[in-house]
Amino acid sequence: MMEDKEVRKVQSTGKSSYTLNIPKRWIESMGIKAGEPLLLVKQSDNSILILPSKKTSERAFEAILKIGKEDKEESIIRRIISLYLLGYTSIKIQGKDRLTTYQRQAIKDTVRRRLMGTEIVEESFNSITLQVLFRLPELNIENALKRMHIMAVSMHKDVQLALEELNYELAKDVIHNDDEVDRFNFYIVRQLKMALNGDIPLKELGLNSARDCLGFRMVAKSVERIADHAVNMANNILQMKEKLDYKTLFELKNLGDLSLKNFEDAMLSLYKRDPFLADEVIDRIKNFYKNNVSDFSKSSLILIYEGIRRTSEYASDIAEIVLNLSIEDFIKKELILSKYL
Repeated sequence: MMEDKEVRKVQSTGKSSYTLNIPKRWIESMGIKAGEPLLLVKQSDNSILILPSKKTSERAFEAILKIGKEDKEESIIRRIISLYLLGYTSIKIQGKDRLTTYQRQAIKDTVRRRLMGTEIVEESFNSITLQVLFRLPELNIENALKRMHIMAVSMHKDVQLALEELNYELAKDVIHNDDEVDRFNFYIVRQLKMALNGDIPLKELGLNSARDCLGFRMVAKSVERIADHAVNMANNILQMKEKLDYKTLFELKNLGDLSLKNFEDAMLSLYKRDPFLADEVIDRIKNFYKNNVSDFSKSSLILIYEGIRRTSEYASDIAEIVLNLSIEDFIKKELILSKYL
């Protein structure tokens, strides 16, 4: 899709301000009237974001999803999630005929378990309308990511305990908790896409640039994958018939603790924007594999070992993203300090 671009000259109108003419077709397409104030936001990359003064959260983005009795529940849910991620604030699921009981229940379960800030505001025999909060003011991107991170760590610790005790109920809890991780992941993706579209100023999400959006999107994906591996490990436990011997349990717990330590430190390096800690995590994970060659990959515990191994790999990915996000700022600080030495 081609961008609509215009080159306009800045005009001086006094000692404290300049004026800039905006193309008429842009104003009309946005529904802005003459005399209506606009909000100007200076971005960290020195670009200027222009928004209607009317709060963005008050602007509605509506979508109508038409379905038939032949549409499978899984397909309907995927389309609803896609519309949610695209930033729509109102989603109407319109049936050609009566919605089936299974379709209706699938939609309600998805709203309740997976779509944060969403509620059903209208329901009839052939339609369901969802209302989505534009965003939760108290939950910026980093806070949402912290919640995801804490839940993923908790899931892995519960898996370790479930393995030690052969506790099937605890393993099932881990599987159920994955929906909560998905809720935060979907929320983060939705907010980042809306920020990149200019619907939300980056600073309101606690971000500085479009590069931050990409970095946090990749980190959220890695955290989601780490939680997914906890689910795979829990499913492996449900297939076990007896407890493992002490030696095997000890080795798996040791590997699991090291892997979680790598994950925790990678996330800490993100929160602190610490390239040195990120670099340390990457080196540590390389040595982790050199010193922990195991034959678990050939046993019935393949999903357990794979979950531990992949958690460290995703932690390394997160640390590399942190390096990309923070190293430039660190170099700039060093250059500034060097001027005074």
